[in-house]
Amino acid sequence: MFKSASMSLYRNYLKLAFRSFSRNRLSSSINFLGLITGFFAALLIAQYAVYELNYDRFHENFEDTYRVSFKRTHGDQVSFNGATTFLPVGPIMLEEYPEVYNQCRFYYSFTHGVVNYKNQAFHVEKPVFTEESYFEVFSYQLLEGDPSSALSEPNSVALSEQLATRFFGDEPAIGQLIRFSFEDGEAELKVTAVLENPRNDSHLKLDMLMSMKTLEQWPIFQNNDWSLPFYHTYIQLNSGTDIPAFEKEVASILEKFRGDQMGGATEKFALQSLKDIHLDSHLTFELGENGNRNAINFLVLIAGLILVIVYLNYINLTTALSSLKAKEVGIRKVMGSHRRQLLPRFLAESFVINIGSLVIACLMIFLTVKYISQRMDIYFEISTDPLFWLVTVGIVIFGALLSSLYPAIVLSKYEPITVLRGKFSTSEKGSFLRKVLISAQFAISVAMIGGMILIAQQTDYLLSKDLGFESERLLVINAPQKGNEGRDQMTSVRALGADLVNDANIHSFTTSGSVPGRVMSSGSLSGVGEKKDQRVPMHFNTIDYGYFETYGITFEKGRAFSRSFPSDQTGVVLNSAAMQALGFKDADEAVGGKILLMEREFNVLGVASNYHHTSLKTSYEPIVFALRPNRPVYISLNVNTTGLLKTLEEVEAKMKAHFPQNPFEYFFLDQVFDQEFRAELRYGDLLKGFSILAIILAALGLFGLSSFLITQRTKEIGIRKVLGASGKNLFQMLSSFFVFPMALGSLVACFALYYFGVDWLNSFPFRIALHWLVFITPLAVVLLMTGVTLGIQTLKALKIQPAETLKNE
Repeated sequence: MFKSASMSLYRNYLKLAFRSFSRNRLSSSINFLGLITGFFAALLIAQYAVYELNYDRFHENFEDTYRVSFKRTHGDQVSFNGATTFLPVGPIMLEEYPEVYNQCRFYYSFTHGVVNYKNQAFHVEKPVFTEESYFEVFSYQLLEGDPSSALSEPNSVALSEQLATRFFGDEPAIGQLIRFSFEDGEAELKVTAVLENPRNDSHLKLDMLMSMKTLEQWPIFQNNDWSLPFYHTYIQLNSGTDIPAFEKEVASILEKFRGDQMGGATEKFALQSLKDIHLDSHLTFELGENGNRNAINFLVLIAGLILVIVYLNYINLTTALSSLKAKEVGIRKVMGSHRRQLLPRFLAESFVINIGSLVIACLMIFLTVKYISQRMDIYFEISTDPLFWLVTVGIVIFGALLSSLYPAIVLSKYEPITVLRGKFSTSEKGSFLRKVLISAQFAISVAMIGGMILIAQQTDYLLSKDLGFESERLLVINAPQKGNEGRDQMTSVRALGADLVNDANIHSFTTSGSVPGRVMSSGSLSGVGEKKDQRVPMHFNTIDYGYFETYGITFEKGRAFSRSFPSDQTGVVLNSAAMQALGFKDADEAVGGKILLMEREFNVLGVASNYHHTSLKTSYEPIVFALRPNRPVYISLNVNTTGLLKTLEEVEAKMKAHFPQNPFEYFFLDQVFDQEFRAELRYGDLLKGFSILAIILAALGLFGLSSFLITQRTKEIGIRKVLGASGKNLFQMLSSFFVFPMALGSLVACFALYYFGVDWLNSFPFRIALHWLVFITPLAVVLLMTGVTLGIQTLKALKIQPAETLKNE
């Protein structure tokens, strides 16, 4: 019986809630619309954040798996800080340290590969060599083949399902023979396994796995175990291992095996947790594009701010409308209701509107997630984790409780005698609280709009900045990895170049080991004589004749490499940053000087002007250019931008003629640098969208609150109109309530924008000055929004007939 009475009471509360929505359609609609919009935006951000934070957590042993990174410094200058280390590190750790349960290594040359099968050539973006323990350390499933033996023999290869289909179509993949070529060699491989396609939520998006033993057939990989730190090494530790203590312990490996090769440098290992690599690692030789934890945190902050605006609107409107429910409270108290009996009545209304809004927002997410991910160029999946949805519902319930508790307490405190006499009015204390909440709304809106403008200005500056070379006219082709029969690769490349420059639309041709936007080798070198002991970190680019002319890179002093000077084989070109790093006073001193590279002296032929090779987010990097045309990775063409489609067709035809067994793969250099700022542009677009959303939500709250003020002051407006008040007078009366909140919120927002804006800009070596538009524009937008909203409400107030409002006075 007691249970039946309780259920009846709850049903009554629900009926009263829906009747309240019906009576107050405008405020209820504003609350519903605001909550639905806020929940939709916050849920969208939460889904994306959870997806990014869960990278690589599907591996069974992700908690205990670490990548070994390697860092070398000379004094306070870093010469190498990479995601790779030396070939023997993994096996030595497994053998000598009981904390290590398993290990797995990769070798990736950071250049493309070419697969030939039945006279067809296929480009492979990321071919890697690894060992049989790959399937033990990482939780990737084989669709065909034996994981214990798939990569145990030389010249064996495991392909992803999508790559196997691409190569063989409907033919069985196991046992097929393919010819693989890359910059370091060529081999015939046997397909021993087919694995599931790479997951999007992993930094190891690998399609083609070749056995590590395959590398042993090429001389370049023999006897260089401790000379080149170019191998990715992952170790699986026993649970409970003290990571800082273990890092100190394994430092002895470097001292034991590389003590005589350090050359006065400081070298150390670091362990990176598998689950943190995607968001926290931005090292040299990463296996893929990483995310940004700060950006994710920033988006989560935005989601929180949107929810704050939504709940501020809710609290404002609910407390403002409390006078309309005052008589109900008074009658209930006269009939014997206690305060604890009144609270559930008003909490029920809050829970209905919050849970209903959440359900509608979830439906919107499911219907639009694919379109949004494509439109915003971000990939994520809707979480199926029950814990995520449990936490989501918990947050909404907590928010509903928190945002409705104060209004419910205020309503339940009304004195029935005062209310029923018709003398109830809102308190100054309540009015002050609403002003503070409105101030918070204004502050958030101004800060978000200002942040959007600041990000857009800085990104536009970087996108338009002179790169130091002609990026718009440069067509870059992946150099062929397989030469023609009877001719070596470089002879065929030079023949191709001679053929291409005969085209009137192609101005010049060159080859290189790296191009702007692509990774370079790194190490250290020193001057000679007095500068011999000054070893400094440096980047290296191996180039052919015509590189500087093709790229339009100018010289401060000296000259580029020339076929007219055979001695240039022992010469180098420095960029201005390298000249300064090596301690040369100026370009005049540098040209004709000498440097020590790999224990050999090289003459400095010239000093090239600085240009942006890798990123506009970093300072100019010191680069040494050496003449080494025999192993090109890229072919660069300086072309006319008119008639580009025809030029591409002619270049492809000539490539096929000279290299019929190689695919034609190309890109334009300006697109590479535009791609670098894809994340900034994406987050800028997200901030733009959410800033507009914040403005809409703030306008909704402002509209609802001003509507209530008109309702509450209807008689006052009638009297003012009888006394001759104009529309201007009524506008001033309504706006006076919002002057203090707007001024306070704007002041707080401008202070925050300045403090955090300066800090953010200082993270860029090339940056704009903090412009006054960052402050003025959001203030103008918010002021315009407020003016339009109050103007609409003033027109509404002008329609009020004094005779109707004052006839009962």
